[in-house]
Amino acid sequence: MPVVVLHTISVNDILENKGCMFAYMDHEKQKGNPAVNTRLRNHSNVAPIIVKKSSGTEPKSYYKDDEFHVFQKQFDKTMSVVNNHVIGGGTVIMCRESIDNEDFNMEEIKKHSPQAYKHIDKHLNNFMKRHKL
Repeated sequence: MPVVVLHTISVNDILENKGCMFAYMDHEKQKGNPAVNTRLRNHSNVAPIIVKKSSGTEPKSYYKDDEFHVFQKQFDKTMSVVNNHVIGGGTVIMCRESIDNEDFNMEEIKKHSPQAYKHIDKHLNNFMKRHKL
């Protein structure tokens, strides 16, 4: 089944499409900014792809390389859920409004979390290529 990329996703989109999985970037705390994520959190058919420790752009917001195992466990868990949903015939909708948010700027992740960046880059790029996104 398909993987669809939409810029903006509303709560109604999530509620009216229970068979779809909505994927977005998030941080471990899953509270607060970015504002787009407050619409996406706390629904049964969403998959927060954890790429940071907390909101913000301060160095403490990012995983350090010695915390890679914590990051990897969370990231891989969600990517497995997303991949399994697609393999099982479901539709995944990727929220670009969240993914492209400055809170998840890949250059900042690369600067503060080089190992996490490599892992994200490898797995998300493979996912996107596999689904021709």
